[in-house]
Amino acid sequence: ELGIPEDAVMVLMVGRATRYKNFGFAVECLPQLPDHVHFVHCGDGPELPALREQAKRLGVTSRMHWLGKRSDVRRIMSASDAAIHPSLGEAMSLALLEAACAGLPIVVPDTPSVSFTVDHMLDGLKYKAGDVRSAVLQLQYLMHPERRRELGENARQKVLERYTIDRTLAEFDERVRVYSGPV
Repeated sequence: ELGIPEDAVMVLMVGRATRYKNFGFAVECLPQLPDHVHFVHCGDGPELPALREQAKRLGVTSRMHWLGKRSDVRRIMSASDAAIHPSLGEAMSLALLEAACAGLPIVVPDTPSVSFTVDHMLDGLKYKAGDVRSAVLQLQYLMHPERRRELGENARQKVLERYTIDRTLAEFDERVRVYSGPV
């Protein structure tokens, strides 16, 4: 449907295209990756025209797919091989948790607010924030299907164990009990 070859490695980006989400950083990485790597972005936002121009300037328009706002992101995740989330900062990124739940290994900057849900080399990969070469090396590591599978399975398991609504509510109740003292 997207015109991406079946043997391509599809790396997903999800989020509103704003400067803070830093998708331009990911576009900078694409020319340094093998030709069979394609990036797919789901989301709208004011930076889309500039990002499309950047992809054109770097000669990667055929491997950079801007899908706009979608209601079928879960389906696109299931067709993806990995995800990159180059944001400059986050509170708790639902896009990261959703990608992990879909079994995708995630590549994130080592910025604490973005990367705190990722354990490097266990369920995702961290690169030095702002360092294109570092990000490219992490993405190259994911060119091996077995590595993607192992990291993705670990990511999914972690989300199911730590980030469910039931677990979150139980932890909240426990913290309320601890901080409110004896009743």
